[in-house]
Amino acid sequence: NVAVKLTNPNLVSETTYLSKFRSEARAISRLNHPSIVSVLDTTGDDEVEAIVMELVEEETLNDFISRHGPLSARRMMPFFNHIVDALLHAHKHGLIHGALSPEKVFLCPDRGTKISGFGFNESTSLIEAKQGISANSSSQFLSPEQKNKSVPDEKSDVFALGKLTQFMLTGSKNPE
Repeated sequence: NVAVKLTNPNLVSETTYLSKFRSEARAISRLNHPSIVSVLDTTGDDEVEAIVMELVEEETLNDFISRHGPLSARRMMPFFNHIVDALLHAHKHGLIHGALSPEKVFLCPDRGTKISGFGFNESTSLIEAKQGISANSSSQFLSPEQKNKSVPDEKSDVFALGKLTQFMLTGSKNPE
């Protein structure tokens, strides 16, 4: 089964956006890792551009923590290890997640931990600049540099991993 994610139809006519989007999608599709949601293809025409990706319907880490509360260190470590492994794999291939959050980590009993949302940092930045959008709903996981409009890098992912670990252990996105 696959999922199809459509882009903003208002941006399909933007040549710079389409070029960045397609380039990033091709790079992500080359990531072959059991903990990364696979991008299988891109498709588009004059009216819409889309990503075809592996369908993941399992519970997100955010939903899991909301239902069960914080995790013990022992229970958290397998999730942490899968996320670290996926980030290392992506970084080795020159890709940054740039928006790691509990909503993008899926807990799949039959496939392990799966992370969605890799890449698309440059095309997303173009969308945000064009539409005047600032930090997203998971802004507490963005590095200080990202909040100041810098392009995410490996350190940004490490910062988000730290915040994600804190969330898994405390159950709070904004611990005091």
